[in-house]
Amino acid sequence: MPSTATNTNILTDLLTHLVRFPTVSDDSSTNRAALDWVEEQLSSLPLKIQRLENHGTPALIATTPAARNPKSPKLWLLAHMDVVGGEPSDFVASVRNGRLHGRGTHDMKFAIACFIALLQELGSNLKHYDLGLMITTDEEIGGTHGARWLVQDLGYRGEAVFVPDSSTPWKMEVSAKGIARLELTATGQAAHASRPWQGVNAIDELMRFADHLRTFVPAEPCGDPHHYHSTINLSMISGGVAVNQVPGTAKAQVDIRFTPKTSIDDINSWIIESQAAVPSVSASVINTSAPCQIPANAAGELYKALALEVADVEVTDHHAHGGSDARWFAWKGIPIVNVGVTGSGYHTSPEWVDLADLARYYEVFRRFVNDWTRVE
Repeated sequence: MPSTATNTNILTDLLTHLVRFPTVSDDSSTNRAALDWVEEQLSSLPLKIQRLENHGTPALIATTPAARNPKSPKLWLLAHMDVVGGEPSDFVASVRNGRLHGRGTHDMKFAIACFIALLQELGSNLKHYDLGLMITTDEEIGGTHGARWLVQDLGYRGEAVFVPDSSTPWKMEVSAKGIARLELTATGQAAHASRPWQGVNAIDELMRFADHLRTFVPAEPCGDPHHYHSTINLSMISGGVAVNQVPGTAKAQVDIRFTPKTSIDDINSWIIESQAAVPSVSASVINTSAPCQIPANAAGELYKALALEVADVEVTDHHAHGGSDARWFAWKGIPIVNVGVTGSGYHTSPEWVDLADLARYYEVFRRFVNDWTRVE
């Protein structure tokens, strides 16, 4: 068994290389190249490796010889390769004060590094493990052509799924908020900027609509330290063609996260009321995803016990604000284990993961895979 220092070096090297791939979700060619590199790292191992693609979205699947059903192993190791966009400097990994910085280090290429390291460590012994690896490349934009397709259309299942895509260290996700994304279109009246009273500013109309929509969710500060309530974020806005003109049209996109207490029907009623209050703005729903509930399960209880035994860490339950590819499996009743590592900066800069905690996390992960998937 490699030492902790050796594991840290291996994980750092793997993760550093993964960060170098700017695998933004809509960049299929770079995601393919990153999956090519992963396949190279696994090519000498006794694994059945498949490369799949759906609507230009690539994925990699690998299963061990002991997987009696290649579509439903005892455990899937699930991660997404894609990341949100960033500056070129974000894709250059660097170690500072015991932390590895770089886009994707925390969300969630650290998991891919752990998966590769363990598969390489097990080597020829993989024939004794009922195990599968699944890497998708569109989680950050909804997972529709990746995990959703694999689960709902191709019938991939599994007895349990290990997907460390939680932003909270050493917490086990037991629920995740739903997602609704809207596109707003405002119609105003163009005019010269020196005579704004002769026009109707479409951007102002968008803001009025957004302000009305926000009345349906708690305002911050909300008084709840966990902020487990529905939220509305005006994410993108565009409009206007010249600085000296009142904009006649404008568009925006809105990201709504909602708890199980809120339904899609509720959100539709918010939209209808907001359109009645600001009739110059129309709203269309781009996509929705229901909240996800993850019941307690044997795999999760094993992980909690091992975290306490191996790392002296008590893993407690957590209600997540963001979604993950875990939901596609959870909706099929498949047990999920989603526990994060110490790090921060996901979707922002600087993004980082703590290397000492990553090595400790790897020790728990190794034991969990061994105890849950080993077969004779």
